[in-house]
Amino acid sequence: MGFLKGTKDKLTVKLTAELDSDLGRMVRVPFRATYKKLPVDEAREVANKCASSEMSDDDVIDAYLIGWEMNGKDDVPVEFTPEKVAEAMQEREYRTVLVDGFMQVQFGRSAVNAKN
Repeated sequence: MGFLKGTKDKLTVKLTAELDSDLGRMVRVPFRATYKKLPVDEAREVANKCASSEMSDDDVIDAYLIGWEMNGKDDVPVEFTPEKVAEAMQEREYRTVLVDGFMQVQFGRSAVNAKN
């Protein structure tokens, strides 16, 4: 991402899916996700397309999520494949944190916290 010191074209963030469990309990599942980091103007364009429904959460994740370190059942690593991403996006709690992770990479943690 150019000539500026410290800039990167991808970033990995720590995320935690908070899954509802029996009897009102919550299970926290930490993992890491890696996203393409966009120039500010392009990130704004993507955000505007999402706001106007020109682009869906699925479109964003398909285009900009480029990897993850995640364990599944029995702590077996979950391979990063388009099929596994699609499956994760069908689970509300994973969908929410994957989209928030994209926003965090593009606009910073404080912007995500303000949105929530």
